[in-house]
Amino acid sequence: MSFMTERLFQLLESHKVYDKIHDSKTLSAFMEYHIICVWAYDALLKSLQKDLLGHATPLLSDEQKEAIHLICEIALEEQVEALPDGGFQSHMELYLDNMVDENCDTAPTLEFFRNLEHSVPIPRALRRSGFDKPVVDYGLAIMKILESEPHKKAAALFYEGEPFIPDTFLIRLNELSENPTAEGLIDYFERHIEGLKRPGYSSAGRLVEIFCDTNTTNHEECEAIAQQLMRHRLELWDRLDDKIEQLKPQKPSVLENTLPNLRLICNLQSSS
Repeated sequence: MSFMTERLFQLLESHKVYDKIHDSKTLSAFMEYHIICVWAYDALLKSLQKDLLGHATPLLSDEQKEAIHLICEIALEEQVEALPDGGFQSHMELYLDNMVDENCDTAPTLEFFRNLEHSVPIPRALRRSGFDKPVVDYGLAIMKILESEPHKKAAALFYEGEPFIPDTFLIRLNELSENPTAEGLIDYFERHIEGLKRPGYSSAGRLVEIFCDTNTTNHEECEAIAQQLMRHRLELWDRLDDKIEQLKPQKPSVLENTLPNLRLICNLQSSS
């Protein structure tokens, strides 16, 4: 990891927005922005899965077999996780259920998905959705990566696994555990985040190693994708921070506080 990649990682890990999620209103704002990241991971995963399985030949190298095994393993965990009652649920469905429980505005998300299901191109689907502009911009950035080579998508998949989500944020969510949605969100992160599912191991990280091997150019391109994606996430978090600031109760200005007294003084002067 280069100095710049590590620095961007640290900036994301210590972003001020995590400390501002402290109640139902701010949690809803977070989820309404973060849902695009949930979609991004799912889209990158499906695209990589198509790359690997769609071009598989009858005789595969050991590296190809391992890559196919890894991508299918990730897909099983992400898209069809087994539930205790015998059913199945994707992590996307888990997140959407949490959004409904939290009374989030799910209309833009559902409109976006509805457009994708009708084969509307991603840029048009994003713009039709009703998402805030920062969310649309993030989705457009992911779309460009979806059109790139497998090693770049694997690098993006690793960072969309959100290894930079700090433990302090999960602790903060735990403090909100009286809210059932906070518990559901913790459950999502524990199932999803790279580094939490299997401490010390990353399936997506291993995919990057397989795709790059000793190819220096591929390694450099993966590094560039990592930096690009983290810059986009920093911008998304900055705009989310702005939105949360707007949710705070507005304090009356000094002028507003003094106006009644000024009127009283004028009345007293005129009566005298």
